[in-house]
Amino acid sequence: NEAGSALVKVKRFTCNGFLDPDQNVLENTKELLANMRGILNYIDGKYELTLEDTASSTFTVTDDHIIADTGITVSYEDKSEKANKVVVRFYNMLKKYEMDTVTLFHSATPNYKSDDGGEELELVVDFPYVTNKYVAYNMGEAILARSRNQQTIAFTATPELYKVKVGD
Repeated sequence: NEAGSALVKVKRFTCNGFLDPDQNVLENTKELLANMRGILNYIDGKYELTLEDTASSTFTVTDDHIIADTGITVSYEDKSEKANKVVVRFYNMLKKYEMDTVTLFHSATPNYKSDDGGEELELVVDFPYVTNKYVAYNMGEAILARSRNQQTIAFTATPELYKVKVGD
């Protein structure tokens, strides 16, 4: 248009690679989905595809849903699952599908290790079906953010919470 804007359609998820014919269909499917932040939920005898997203909450838990006898337990940052450096390995299509890496660091200043007592907490992840450096970077960024902001909340709730499923 006259404002200089352009609409571009970009394929959100693509993958290139070889599936292992010795693995069953479910294992191959899980491996493909992991390369696009997807999971399979088994609900009522069927598999349902869920992609990690930043959508709004699907269910609001109130005091009425929590059984007060047990209370609420909140735990933060399990160091064994925390990272300040994430190395994503992928097959770069621009380098004739040779193995390549993208490395992301926690943004702590002045040093990415300073928030963790100077200790390097490296996490190496493989995405064999990712072939684009920018997709690999985004995957690593999501993994790093998730590891830095993890919380576990545990409580005993009323059966109404059975409406919520993994990924909601």
